[in-house]
Amino acid sequence: MSREVVAKFKVHVKNQTIFGCGVELNPIMNEDTEENKTFWDATPTGKIEMFLTQKGAQEFFEVNSDYYVVFKKVDKDD
Repeated sequence: MSREVVAKFKVHVKNQTIFGCGVELNPIMNEDTEENKTFWDATPTGKIEMFLTQKGAQEFFEVNSDYYVVFKKVDKDD
């Protein structure tokens, strides 16, 4: 049985270097929408940091943009 947990994060930092790009995402704040309040109630704090070397992935993330993050447990057979 596959289960997922979905969170909503915002990119707060993006640092481009000659080797790639670092991004830092934090949970969405309790903002104007009911959806954002629901996500904030479930995940009021945290951080995701990544260093990206693939150009397409670097271009995908934009500062102050929101992203859904899906956590899915990997089955031992996968």
